[in-house]
Amino acid sequence: MNRIILSLVWLLLTAGVCVADPVKTITVLTTTDIHAHLTEAEVARLGGILTREREADPQAVLIDCGDTVIGTYVGHSSRGMVGIQYLNDLKYDFWIPGNHEFDRGLPLLLEQIRTCRGQTLMANLDLKRNQADVAPFRIIERKGVRIAVIGLTYPTLNRFYFADEDFVLSDLEPTMDRVMPEVRRAEPDVVILACHYGSNQSDKLRRIARKYPEINLIAAGHTHKIIRETLGADTRVLQPGCHAGGVGRAVIQYDTERKKVVDVATEYIRGDETPEGTDRYQPSAAIRLLNAEAERDAGVVIGHTSRRISTRDDSMARFFGEAFLRATGADLALISPPVREAFFENDITRGDLFNAYPFEQGGVVVVTLTLDELQEIVQEQFLSGKPGSQLPYGFSVKRDGQAGTVQLILPEQRETYRCAITGRMVRKARGRKSRLFAIVSAKSPQPVILESVPKILLDYVKASYPVPAP
Repeated sequence: MNRIILSLVWLLLTAGVCVADPVKTITVLTTTDIHAHLTEAEVARLGGILTREREADPQAVLIDCGDTVIGTYVGHSSRGMVGIQYLNDLKYDFWIPGNHEFDRGLPLLLEQIRTCRGQTLMANLDLKRNQADVAPFRIIERKGVRIAVIGLTYPTLNRFYFADEDFVLSDLEPTMDRVMPEVRRAEPDVVILACHYGSNQSDKLRRIARKYPEINLIAAGHTHKIIRETLGADTRVLQPGCHAGGVGRAVIQYDTERKKVVDVATEYIRGDETPEGTDRYQPSAAIRLLNAEAERDAGVVIGHTSRRISTRDDSMARFFGEAFLRATGADLALISPPVREAFFENDITRGDLFNAYPFEQGGVVVVTLTLDELQEIVQEQFLSGKPGSQLPYGFSVKRDGQAGTVQLILPEQRETYRCAITGRMVRKARGRKSRLFAIVSAKSPQPVILESVPKILLDYVKASYPVPAP
């Protein structure tokens, strides 16, 4: 009998028949917070990594976790389309927009979603009208394995945008409680949660991993950190940094006989350690054209200054304050200063102006305040934030941190003041017990909201810092 069995095995082997491996390997490639760092060299580097990985596994799943389209001049000048072009060129399967995708308003984001060829996922954002193809999750199949990919955008977007926007946002945990029963009914073999949120921000993802242990991988974002860790019983977290610096790779082993994931291994692939990228992938003509147009546009001279205007002193705050008052007719201004070091010297170019204010979220809010309301807002904002995080214009503030008080030094005492406030400051105050947000949002009629700070600054430069005649 043994001789017969051995003979049969030998016949099978010599006939080229072998027993299939029951363990299937699923590769997941993730990026996040690219922020339009998509020069030709950066696209070649990322494309080189992704091309190499797809050569090793042509059925790899590719996910981007947001803040993709805004952050550099080419992102600004192309209205974010350089990021969408990148996603399309590299054939991403899924895109989860981040908070900065909303910076220039919902209509532009919807245009970007319609242009993106991959599936956009946002389970916690409900569009009031069905304006684009946005899904809470999708099931895809790779190598016979059914994979559920759930998408979550940034859960506190409403801190940056007023409630009259045409969407409703939910927090992470209630969203997952609503979506997971539907995911379970779909009976996936592997579950991936892709979100524009970092596991180092709070315990939200930890609680989700404990409650839903079938989540095998969390592809994270937003905090610009490189994170590889385990939450709950065995849920892996992978967050691959920012600014096109590299790619996250997760290798999921699924046993088709035991019908379970038996291993998840994660790795961060650094872009500067893969110099062969430019040999493997060349950016498309569309990417090259957008970069060339951005470079030309950034160099256009729009004004001239005989004195240096810099974020290193109060001259940039005066520049912003004067621009706000000129555009709004307000008496005073409260300014969130630029988030990057910037300066104007001699010729002022479009690129210089962008560097001074790279993110457009919030515009400028114009509201009439009583002296008591102004005192309340300044008291809260100047004592709750770090020094320099808010700057006054048209008046000054004497701060006594030990006593917990501020004194307003105003040019004249009046019953009310028309005040221009950086919308970013107002909207970041939303979501917590803030007098700033409560006072502004209670005003009737609603405060005037000027959506484009870059346009305000551009008009101010052209009017106040004209280019000398040749």
